[in-house]
Amino acid sequence: MPGVYAIDSYPRLQRLVLTSNTVESLGPVPIPSEPPLPRLKHLSLSFNKLRTWQDIDHISGWCPAIESLTLTGNPLVEGKLLFMG
Repeated sequence: MPGVYAIDSYPRLQRLVLTSNTVESLGPVPIPSEPPLPRLKHLSLSFNKLRTWQDIDHISGWCPAIESLTLTGNPLVEGKLLFMG
């Protein structure tokens, strides 16, 4: 999550809503032993531009205490992107 270190000063943050922020990808945590959002339990990434399940797999590294995740409205697909033509 590029820009996530801007919220490092909120280590007790438990709920984060990033709905409609044009988030396109989530990379792995730069330092796995130091998750940026260690107490985050609820994350909403609805209506962004997340396309791969690999991005979703990275969330547990960023937020190891995650309990609920909302992904409504993202164009997630399995494997490679398929184009209908």
